[in-house]
Amino acid sequence: MRFIWYDYETFSLSLSHARIAQFAAIITDQDFCALEEPIVLSGKLPDDIIPQPAASLVTGITPQAAKAQGLSEAELSKRIHTLFNQPATCIAGYNNIRFDDEITRFLFYRNLYDSYTHEYQNQSSRWDLLDTLRFIQVMAPETLIWPKNERGHISFKLEDMSAANHLSSHHQAHNALSDVQATMELARIVKKKQPRWFDYAFQLRTKQQVKRLLAEQQDQALLHVSGRLPANQGHADLVYPLAQDVHNPNKIYVVSLHSDIAWLLQAEISTLKEALFHKKNATTAAIHDNRLRIKGVRLNRSPVLAPAAWLSAQRAKELHIDKQQCQHQLHHILQLHAEQKKALADKITQLFTMPQDCRTDPHQDVEQQLYTGSFFSAHDKKCLQHIHQIPPAQLGIQDFAFQDIRLPELLWRYRARNFYQTLTSEERKRWEEEKRFRLSNHNIYNLDQFCHDWAELYVQHKHHPKNMKILHAVKDYVQHIAT
Repeated sequence: MRFIWYDYETFSLSLSHARIAQFAAIITDQDFCALEEPIVLSGKLPDDIIPQPAASLVTGITPQAAKAQGLSEAELSKRIHTLFNQPATCIAGYNNIRFDDEITRFLFYRNLYDSYTHEYQNQSSRWDLLDTLRFIQVMAPETLIWPKNERGHISFKLEDMSAANHLSSHHQAHNALSDVQATMELARIVKKKQPRWFDYAFQLRTKQQVKRLLAEQQDQALLHVSGRLPANQGHADLVYPLAQDVHNPNKIYVVSLHSDIAWLLQAEISTLKEALFHKKNATTAAIHDNRLRIKGVRLNRSPVLAPAAWLSAQRAKELHIDKQQCQHQLHHILQLHAEQKKALADKITQLFTMPQDCRTDPHQDVEQQLYTGSFFSAHDKKCLQHIHQIPPAQLGIQDFAFQDIRLPELLWRYRARNFYQTLTSEERKRWEEEKRFRLSNHNIYNLDQFCHDWAELYVQHKHHPKNMKILHAVKDYVQHIAT
Protein backbone atom coordinates (compact mmCIF):
# COMPACT_ATOMS: atom_id res chain seq x y z
CA MET A 1 0.00 0.00 0.00
CA ARG A 2 1.13 3.55 -0.67
CA PHE A 3 0.01 6.93 0.67
CA ILE A 4 -0.90 10.04 -1.25
CA TRP A 5 -0.61 12.95 1.18
CA TYR A 6 -2.37 15.93 -0.33
CA ASP A 7 -3.77 19.40 0.24
CA TYR A 8 -5.75 22.05 -1.63
CA GLU A 9 -5.74 25.81 -1.54
CA THR A 10 -8.93 27.22 -3.00
CA PHE A 11 -10.62 30.40 -4.23
CA SER A 12 -13.66 29.84 -2.04
CA LEU A 13 -14.50 28.82 1.50
CA SER A 14 -17.62 26.93 0.31
CA LEU A 15 -17.01 23.23 -0.29
CA SER A 16 -19.46 22.75 -3.16
CA HIS A 17 -18.49 26.03 -4.83
CA ALA A 18 -14.72 25.95 -4.26
CA ARG A 19 -12.36 26.03 -7.22
CA ILE A 20 -8.80 24.85 -6.75
CA ALA A 21 -6.02 27.43 -6.74
CA GLN A 22 -3.27 24.98 -5.83
CA PHE A 23 -2.94 21.22 -5.39
CA ALA A 24 0.05 19.49 -3.84
CA ALA A 25 0.71 15.81 -3.20
CA ILE A 26 3.56 13.61 -2.04
CA ILE A 27 3.47 9.86 -2.67
CA THR A 28 5.08 7.76 0.04
CA ASP A 29 5.45 4.22 1.26
CA GLN A 30 4.02 3.02 4.59
CA ASP A 31 6.99 4.51 6.45
CA PHE A 32 6.20 7.90 4.86
CA CYS A 33 9.32 7.90 2.70
CA ALA A 34 8.76 9.73 -0.57
CA LEU A 35 8.60 7.51 -3.65
CA GLU A 36 8.50 10.33 -6.20
CA GLU A 37 9.12 14.04 -6.48
CA PRO A 38 6.32 16.20 -5.00
CA ILE A 39 3.45 17.10 -7.32
CA VAL A 40 2.33 20.72 -7.37
CA LEU A 41 -0.39 21.91 -9.75
CA SER A 42 -2.22 25.22 -10.13
CA GLY A 43 -5.80 25.62 -11.31
CA LYS A 44 -7.32 28.58 -13.07
CA LEU A 45 -10.80 29.89 -12.43
CA PRO A 46 -13.56 29.52 -15.01
CA ASP A 47 -14.74 33.00 -15.95
CA ASP A 48 -18.26 32.41 -14.66
CA ILE A 49 -17.02 31.85 -11.10
CA ILE A 50 -16.43 34.70 -8.67
CA PRO A 51 -13.62 34.13 -6.14
CA GLN A 52 -14.08 34.98 -2.48
CA PRO A 53 -11.55 37.68 -1.59
CA ALA A 54 -10.99 36.21 1.90
CA ALA A 55 -9.65 33.01 0.33
CA SER A 56 -6.96 34.85 -1.59
CA LEU A 57 -5.96 36.71 1.57
CA VAL A 58 -5.41 33.36 3.28
CA THR A 59 -3.41 31.76 0.46
CA GLY A 60 -1.84 34.79 -1.18
CA ILE A 61 -2.86 33.37 -4.58
CA THR A 62 -4.66 35.78 -6.91
CA PRO A 63 -6.88 34.66 -9.82
CA GLN A 64 -4.45 36.36 -12.24
CA ALA A 65 -1.49 34.34 -10.96
CA ALA A 66 -3.45 31.09 -11.17
CA LYS A 67 -4.63 31.90 -14.69
CA ALA A 68 -1.08 32.58 -15.88
CA GLN A 69 0.28 29.21 -14.77
CA GLY A 70 -2.76 27.07 -14.00
CA LEU A 71 -4.52 24.19 -15.70
CA SER A 72 -8.12 24.20 -16.84
CA GLU A 73 -10.41 22.37 -14.43
CA ALA A 74 -10.88 19.60 -17.00
CA GLU A 75 -7.12 18.95 -17.14
CA LEU A 76 -6.66 19.40 -13.38
CA SER A 77 -9.47 16.97 -12.54
CA LYS A 78 -8.08 14.44 -15.03
CA ARG A 79 -4.63 14.57 -13.46
CA ILE A 80 -5.97 14.24 -9.91
CA HIS A 81 -8.48 11.52 -10.83
CA THR A 82 -5.76 9.44 -12.49
CA LEU A 83 -3.44 9.91 -9.52
CA PHE A 84 -6.03 9.07 -6.88
CA ASN A 85 -7.41 6.00 -8.65
CA GLN A 86 -4.23 3.96 -8.51
CA PRO A 87 -4.73 0.56 -6.76
CA ALA A 88 -3.79 0.05 -3.10
CA THR A 89 -3.64 3.76 -2.37
CA CYS A 90 -4.59 5.58 0.83
CA ILE A 91 -5.50 9.24 0.34
CA ALA A 92 -4.45 11.16 3.45
CA GLY A 93 -4.20 14.70 4.74
CA TYR A 94 -5.00 17.08 7.57
CA ASN A 95 -8.72 17.75 8.02
CA ASN A 96 -9.09 16.29 4.54
CA ILE A 97 -12.24 14.27 5.27
CA ARG A 98 -14.25 17.38 6.12
CA PHE A 99 -12.55 19.73 3.63
CA ASP A 100 -10.20 18.46 0.91
CA ASP A 101 -12.04 15.17 0.28
CA GLU A 102 -15.30 17.07 -0.16
CA ILE A 103 -13.65 19.38 -2.68
CA THR A 104 -12.34 16.32 -4.51
CA ARG A 105 -15.80 14.78 -4.70
CA PHE A 106 -17.35 17.96 -6.10
CA LEU A 107 -14.42 18.42 -8.50
CA PHE A 108 -14.94 14.95 -9.94
CA TYR A 109 -18.72 15.38 -10.02
CA ARG A 110 -18.52 18.68 -11.96
CA ASN A 111 -16.06 17.17 -14.38
CA LEU A 112 -18.03 14.00 -15.05
CA TYR A 113 -16.09 11.41 -13.07
CA ASP A 114 -17.35 9.02 -10.42
CA SER A 115 -16.83 10.90 -7.16
CA TYR A 116 -16.17 7.90 -4.94
CA THR A 117 -14.14 5.14 -6.64
CA HIS A 118 -10.81 6.45 -5.32
CA GLU A 119 -12.07 5.95 -1.77
CA TYR A 120 -12.83 2.23 -1.89
CA GLN A 121 -12.07 0.45 -5.18
CA ASN A 122 -9.00 -1.73 -5.72
CA GLN A 123 -7.97 -1.80 -2.04
CA SER A 124 -8.00 1.98 -1.83
CA SER A 125 -9.00 4.00 1.22
CA ARG A 126 -8.79 7.44 2.81
CA TRP A 127 -7.64 8.64 6.19
CA ASP A 128 -7.32 11.88 8.16
CA LEU A 129 -4.50 12.67 10.58
CA LEU A 130 -6.43 15.37 12.46
CA ASP A 131 -8.74 13.19 14.57
CA THR A 132 -5.84 10.80 15.14
CA LEU A 133 -3.94 13.68 16.75
CA ARG A 134 -6.97 14.40 18.94
CA PHE A 135 -7.00 10.71 19.91
CA ILE A 136 -3.28 10.80 20.72
CA GLN A 137 -3.84 13.87 22.89
CA VAL A 138 -6.49 11.95 24.85
CA MET A 139 -4.55 8.70 25.21
CA ALA A 140 -0.92 9.87 25.35
CA PRO A 141 -0.71 13.65 25.86
CA GLU A 142 3.05 13.47 26.41
CA THR A 143 3.56 12.68 22.70
CA LEU A 144 3.51 16.26 21.41
CA ILE A 145 3.40 19.85 22.58
CA TRP A 146 -0.21 21.00 22.39
CA PRO A 147 -0.61 24.74 21.66
CA LYS A 148 -3.46 26.71 23.21
CA ASN A 149 -5.80 29.16 21.52
CA GLU A 150 -7.20 32.39 22.93
CA ARG A 151 -9.93 30.44 24.80
CA GLY A 152 -7.38 28.28 26.57
CA HIS A 153 -8.29 25.16 24.57
CA ILE A 154 -5.86 23.13 22.49
CA SER A 155 -5.49 24.49 18.97
CA PHE A 156 -5.26 21.75 16.39
CA LYS A 157 -4.66 24.18 13.53
CA LEU A 158 -1.81 22.82 11.44
CA GLU A 159 0.21 26.03 11.62
CA ASP A 160 -0.13 26.12 15.43
CA MET A 161 0.82 22.45 15.83
CA SER A 162 3.81 22.98 13.54
CA ALA A 163 5.07 26.03 15.42
CA ALA A 164 4.62 24.47 18.86
CA ASN A 165 6.49 21.32 17.84
CA HIS A 166 9.17 23.15 15.84
CA LEU A 167 8.53 21.34 12.59
CA SER A 168 11.31 22.12 10.12
CA SER A 169 9.14 21.35 7.08
CA HIS A 170 6.38 23.93 7.61
CA HIS A 171 7.91 27.03 6.06
CA GLN A 172 4.69 28.62 4.79
CA ALA A 173 1.23 27.96 6.20
CA HIS A 174 -1.54 27.72 3.59
CA ASN A 175 0.92 26.76 0.91
CA ALA A 176 -0.31 23.38 -0.30
CA LEU A 177 3.10 21.67 -0.49
CA SER A 178 4.29 23.10 2.82
CA ASP A 179 1.06 21.94 4.51
CA VAL A 180 1.53 18.43 3.08
CA GLN A 181 5.12 18.25 4.33
CA ALA A 182 4.07 19.39 7.81
CA THR A 183 1.28 16.80 7.92
CA MET A 184 3.73 14.03 7.02
CA GLU A 185 6.21 15.18 9.64
CA LEU A 186 3.55 15.11 12.37
CA ALA A 187 2.48 11.64 11.22
CA ARG A 188 6.07 10.38 11.42
CA ILE A 189 6.49 11.69 14.97
CA VAL A 190 3.26 10.12 16.18
CA LYS A 191 3.89 6.78 14.49
CA LYS A 192 7.38 6.61 15.98
CA LYS A 193 6.37 7.60 19.52
CA GLN A 194 2.94 5.93 19.71
CA PRO A 195 2.85 3.05 17.19
CA ARG A 196 0.02 1.26 19.03
CA TRP A 197 -2.40 4.19 19.04
CA PHE A 198 -1.36 5.31 15.57
CA ASP A 199 -1.97 1.87 14.04
CA TYR A 200 -5.29 1.51 15.87
CA ALA A 201 -6.61 4.83 14.55
CA PHE A 202 -5.32 4.06 11.06
CA GLN A 203 -7.24 0.75 10.97
CA LEU A 204 -10.49 2.67 11.50
CA ARG A 205 -10.22 4.13 7.99
CA THR A 206 -12.35 1.23 6.72
CA LYS A 207 -16.00 0.95 7.66
CA GLN A 208 -15.57 -2.83 7.96
CA GLN A 209 -13.16 -2.32 10.86
CA VAL A 210 -15.51 0.18 12.50
CA LYS A 211 -18.43 -2.26 12.18
CA ARG A 212 -16.25 -5.00 13.69
CA LEU A 213 -15.49 -2.78 16.68
CA LEU A 214 -19.18 -1.95 17.17
CA ALA A 215 -20.05 -5.66 17.10
CA GLU A 216 -17.30 -6.52 19.58
CA GLN A 217 -18.32 -3.72 21.94
CA GLN A 218 -22.06 -4.33 21.76
CA ASP A 219 -23.77 -3.15 24.96
CA GLN A 220 -20.58 -1.37 26.04
CA ALA A 221 -19.72 2.30 26.29
CA LEU A 222 -17.40 3.66 23.62
CA LEU A 223 -14.80 6.37 23.73
CA HIS A 224 -15.45 8.78 20.85
CA VAL A 225 -13.01 11.48 19.75
CA SER A 226 -14.10 14.16 17.30
CA GLY A 227 -13.68 17.87 16.63
CA ARG A 228 -17.46 18.15 17.02
CA LEU A 229 -17.24 17.21 20.70
CA PRO A 230 -16.61 19.72 23.53
CA ALA A 231 -13.12 21.22 23.55
CA ASN A 232 -13.14 21.37 27.36
CA GLN A 233 -13.33 17.55 27.32
CA GLY A 234 -10.42 17.21 24.91
CA HIS A 235 -12.90 16.65 22.07
CA ALA A 236 -13.68 13.28 23.68
CA ASP A 237 -16.73 11.68 25.27
CA LEU A 238 -18.15 8.33 26.30
CA VAL A 239 -21.07 7.40 24.06
CA TYR A 240 -23.50 4.62 23.24
CA PRO A 241 -24.89 3.80 19.75
CA LEU A 242 -28.66 4.30 19.66
CA ALA A 243 -29.88 4.20 16.06
CA GLN A 244 -28.92 3.92 12.42
CA ASP A 245 -29.76 6.65 9.92
CA VAL A 246 -32.75 5.53 7.86
CA HIS A 247 -31.32 6.96 4.63
CA ASN A 248 -27.62 6.26 5.10
CA PRO A 249 -26.49 2.80 6.29
CA ASN A 250 -23.01 4.22 6.91
CA LYS A 251 -24.27 6.61 9.59
CA ILE A 252 -25.24 5.87 13.17
CA TYR A 253 -26.37 8.12 16.00
CA VAL A 254 -24.63 7.92 19.36
CA VAL A 255 -25.75 9.55 22.59
CA SER A 256 -23.32 10.99 25.10
CA LEU A 257 -23.53 9.08 28.35
CA HIS A 258 -23.44 12.45 30.07
CA SER A 259 -26.95 12.98 28.68
CA ASP A 260 -30.15 12.55 30.68
CA ILE A 261 -31.52 9.34 29.17
CA ALA A 262 -34.75 9.44 31.20
CA TRP A 263 -35.48 12.94 29.91
CA LEU A 264 -34.70 11.82 26.36
CA LEU A 265 -37.33 9.10 26.69
CA GLN A 266 -39.98 11.33 28.23
CA ALA A 267 -39.59 14.66 26.42
CA GLU A 268 -41.62 15.63 23.38
CA ILE A 269 -39.91 15.73 19.98
CA SER A 270 -40.39 19.51 19.76
CA THR A 271 -38.62 19.98 23.10
CA LEU A 272 -35.74 17.75 22.05
CA LYS A 273 -35.33 19.55 18.74
CA GLU A 274 -35.19 22.85 20.58
CA ALA A 275 -32.47 21.45 22.82
CA LEU A 276 -30.46 19.95 19.97
CA PHE A 277 -30.75 22.45 17.17
CA HIS A 278 -31.54 25.86 18.64
CA LYS A 279 -28.97 27.64 20.77
CA LYS A 280 -30.33 31.17 20.62
CA ASN A 281 -30.21 31.90 24.34
CA ALA A 282 -28.56 30.76 27.52
CA THR A 283 -31.44 28.47 28.48
CA THR A 284 -31.43 26.36 25.32
CA ALA A 285 -27.63 26.37 25.26
CA ALA A 286 -27.60 24.96 28.79
CA ILE A 287 -30.08 22.26 27.80
CA HIS A 288 -27.94 21.35 24.80
CA ASP A 289 -24.76 21.20 26.87
CA ASN A 290 -26.01 19.43 29.96
CA ARG A 291 -29.05 17.31 29.18
CA LEU A 292 -28.78 16.01 25.65
CA ARG A 293 -25.89 15.36 23.28
CA ILE A 294 -26.55 13.22 20.24
CA LYS A 295 -24.10 13.00 17.36
CA GLY A 296 -24.07 11.39 13.96
CA VAL A 297 -21.05 9.16 13.30
CA ARG A 298 -20.21 8.20 9.72
CA LEU A 299 -18.62 4.78 9.56
CA ASN A 300 -16.86 5.58 6.27
CA ARG A 301 -15.18 8.78 7.52
CA SER A 302 -12.45 7.27 9.69
CA PRO A 303 -14.29 7.88 12.98
CA VAL A 304 -12.24 7.49 16.14
CA LEU A 305 -14.08 5.06 18.39
CA ALA A 306 -12.48 2.83 21.02
CA PRO A 307 -13.44 0.73 24.05
CA ALA A 308 -14.28 3.02 26.96
CA ALA A 309 -12.14 0.84 29.22
CA TRP A 310 -9.03 2.18 27.48
CA LEU A 311 -9.59 5.59 29.04
CA SER A 312 -8.07 5.54 32.51
CA ALA A 313 -9.96 7.00 35.44
CA GLN A 314 -7.23 9.58 35.96
CA ARG A 315 -7.22 10.71 32.33
CA ALA A 316 -11.03 10.85 32.29
CA LYS A 317 -10.94 13.11 35.35
CA GLU A 318 -8.40 15.40 33.63
CA LEU A 319 -10.76 15.62 30.64
CA HIS A 320 -13.84 16.32 32.80
CA ILE A 321 -15.42 13.03 31.76
CA ASP A 322 -17.48 11.53 34.58
CA LYS A 323 -17.02 7.79 34.12
CA GLN A 324 -19.30 7.00 37.08
CA GLN A 325 -22.18 9.01 35.65
CA CYS A 326 -21.58 7.49 32.22
CA GLN A 327 -21.68 3.98 33.67
CA HIS A 328 -24.95 4.83 35.42
CA GLN A 329 -26.54 6.08 32.18
CA LEU A 330 -25.29 3.03 30.28
CA HIS A 331 -26.84 0.78 32.93
CA HIS A 332 -30.09 2.73 32.54
CA ILE A 333 -30.11 2.13 28.77
CA LEU A 334 -29.32 -1.57 29.11
CA GLN A 335 -32.10 -2.03 31.66
CA LEU A 336 -34.76 -0.60 29.35
CA HIS A 337 -37.44 -2.97 28.08
CA ALA A 338 -37.36 -3.90 24.40
CA GLU A 339 -40.27 -1.58 23.59
CA GLN A 340 -38.55 1.30 25.40
CA LYS A 341 -35.34 0.71 23.46
CA LYS A 342 -37.34 0.76 20.25
CA ALA A 343 -39.09 3.97 21.34
CA LEU A 344 -35.70 5.52 22.06
CA ALA A 345 -34.35 4.56 18.62
CA ASP A 346 -37.55 5.77 16.94
CA LYS A 347 -37.27 9.12 18.73
CA ILE A 348 -33.69 9.56 17.51
CA THR A 349 -34.83 8.72 13.99
CA GLN A 350 -37.58 11.35 14.19
CA LEU A 351 -35.13 13.94 15.46
CA PHE A 352 -32.72 13.57 12.56
CA THR A 353 -34.88 12.47 9.64
CA MET A 354 -36.32 15.13 7.37
CA PRO A 355 -39.18 14.44 4.95
CA GLN A 356 -38.03 13.64 1.43
CA ASP A 357 -39.32 16.92 0.02
CA CYS A 358 -37.33 18.89 2.64
CA ARG A 359 -33.98 17.31 1.84
CA THR A 360 -33.73 18.86 -1.60
CA ASP A 361 -33.86 22.49 -2.64
CA PRO A 362 -35.54 22.96 -6.04
CA HIS A 363 -33.55 26.18 -6.54
CA GLN A 364 -30.20 24.57 -5.76
CA ASP A 365 -27.64 24.86 -8.53
CA VAL A 366 -26.90 21.56 -10.27
CA GLU A 367 -23.24 21.74 -9.26
CA GLN A 368 -24.28 21.61 -5.61
CA GLN A 369 -26.49 18.54 -6.08
CA LEU A 370 -23.86 15.85 -5.57
CA TYR A 371 -25.64 14.52 -2.49
CA THR A 372 -29.24 15.30 -3.40
CA GLY A 373 -29.48 12.81 -6.24
CA SER A 374 -28.81 9.10 -6.46
CA PHE A 375 -25.49 7.51 -7.35
CA PHE A 376 -24.92 7.40 -11.10
CA SER A 377 -26.27 4.24 -12.74
CA ALA A 378 -24.04 1.69 -14.48
CA HIS A 379 -25.32 3.05 -17.80
CA ASP A 380 -24.37 6.62 -16.91
CA LYS A 381 -20.97 5.55 -15.60
CA LYS A 382 -20.22 4.02 -19.00
CA CYS A 383 -21.29 7.28 -20.64
CA LEU A 384 -18.94 9.22 -18.38
CA GLN A 385 -16.03 6.97 -19.31
CA HIS A 386 -16.83 7.51 -22.98
CA ILE A 387 -16.88 11.30 -22.51
CA HIS A 388 -13.25 11.24 -21.40
CA GLN A 389 -12.18 8.99 -24.26
CA ILE A 390 -13.44 11.00 -27.24
CA PRO A 391 -12.16 14.30 -28.68
CA PRO A 392 -13.78 17.37 -27.07
CA ALA A 393 -15.15 18.50 -30.45
CA GLN A 394 -17.41 15.41 -30.53
CA LEU A 395 -19.00 16.09 -27.14
CA GLY A 396 -21.63 18.39 -28.61
CA ILE A 397 -22.75 16.10 -31.42
CA GLN A 398 -23.23 12.83 -29.54
CA ASP A 399 -26.39 11.79 -27.74
CA PHE A 400 -25.33 10.13 -24.51
CA ALA A 401 -28.89 9.27 -23.44
CA PHE A 402 -28.18 10.00 -19.79
CA GLN A 403 -30.53 8.54 -17.21
CA ASP A 404 -29.59 11.08 -14.53
CA ILE A 405 -31.22 14.47 -15.09
CA ARG A 406 -28.20 16.32 -13.69
CA LEU A 407 -25.77 15.10 -16.32
CA PRO A 408 -26.88 17.03 -19.45
CA GLU A 409 -26.37 20.36 -17.67
CA LEU A 410 -23.07 19.23 -16.15
CA LEU A 411 -21.85 18.15 -19.58
CA TRP A 412 -22.88 21.48 -21.10
CA ARG A 413 -20.96 23.47 -18.50
CA TYR A 414 -17.97 21.12 -18.81
CA ARG A 415 -17.84 21.79 -22.55
CA ALA A 416 -18.40 25.53 -22.31
CA ARG A 417 -15.82 26.16 -19.60
CA ASN A 418 -13.07 23.91 -20.82
CA PHE A 419 -13.56 23.65 -24.58
CA TYR A 420 -15.10 26.97 -25.53
CA GLN A 421 -13.46 26.84 -28.98
CA THR A 422 -15.54 23.76 -29.87
CA LEU A 423 -18.89 25.55 -29.29
CA THR A 424 -21.03 26.68 -32.19
CA SER A 425 -21.84 30.39 -32.52
CA GLU A 426 -25.29 29.77 -31.02
CA GLU A 427 -23.79 27.84 -28.12
CA ARG A 428 -21.30 30.64 -27.47
CA LYS A 429 -24.12 33.16 -27.35
CA ARG A 430 -26.00 30.92 -24.93
CA TRP A 431 -22.95 30.55 -22.70
CA GLU A 432 -22.27 34.29 -22.58
CA GLU A 433 -25.86 34.89 -21.48
CA GLU A 434 -25.61 32.17 -18.84
CA LYS A 435 -22.36 33.62 -17.52
CA ARG A 436 -23.99 37.00 -16.98
CA PHE A 437 -26.85 35.32 -15.15
CA ARG A 438 -24.53 33.22 -12.98
CA LEU A 439 -22.54 36.24 -11.85
CA SER A 440 -25.71 37.62 -10.25
CA ASN A 441 -27.41 34.33 -9.30
CA HIS A 442 -28.35 34.47 -5.61
CA ASN A 443 -28.07 30.67 -5.26
CA ILE A 444 -24.28 30.80 -5.64
CA TYR A 445 -21.58 33.26 -4.64
CA ASN A 446 -22.40 36.35 -6.71
CA LEU A 447 -21.34 39.93 -7.44
CA ASP A 448 -23.38 41.46 -4.63
CA GLN A 449 -21.85 39.12 -2.07
CA PHE A 450 -18.38 39.80 -3.45
CA CYS A 451 -18.82 43.57 -3.17
CA HIS A 452 -20.09 43.24 0.39
CA ASP A 453 -17.21 40.96 1.44
CA TRP A 454 -14.61 43.10 -0.33
CA ALA A 455 -15.80 46.27 1.39
CA GLU A 456 -15.60 44.63 4.82
CA LEU A 457 -12.12 43.30 4.13
CA TYR A 458 -11.00 46.69 2.87
CA VAL A 459 -11.85 48.25 6.22
CA GLN A 460 -9.95 45.51 8.07
CA HIS A 461 -6.82 45.56 5.88
CA LYS A 462 -6.54 49.09 4.46
CA HIS A 463 -3.39 49.74 6.50
CA HIS A 464 -1.69 46.52 5.32
CA PRO A 465 -0.12 47.15 1.86
CA LYS A 466 0.52 43.47 1.07
CA ASN A 467 -3.08 42.48 1.80
CA MET A 468 -4.46 45.48 -0.07
CA LYS A 469 -2.42 44.51 -3.12
CA ILE A 470 -4.11 41.10 -3.09
CA LEU A 471 -7.57 42.58 -2.53
CA HIS A 472 -7.16 45.03 -5.43
CA ALA A 473 -5.94 42.24 -7.71
CA VAL A 474 -9.02 40.13 -6.91
CA LYS A 475 -11.28 43.12 -7.46
CA ASP A 476 -9.63 43.86 -10.84
CA TYR A 477 -10.20 40.26 -11.88
CA VAL A 478 -13.87 40.30 -10.90
CA GLN A 479 -14.45 43.61 -12.70
CA HIS A 480 -12.85 42.13 -15.80
CA ILE A 481 -15.07 39.04 -15.95
CA ALA A 482 -18.18 41.07 -15.08
CA THR A 483 -17.83 43.47 -18.02
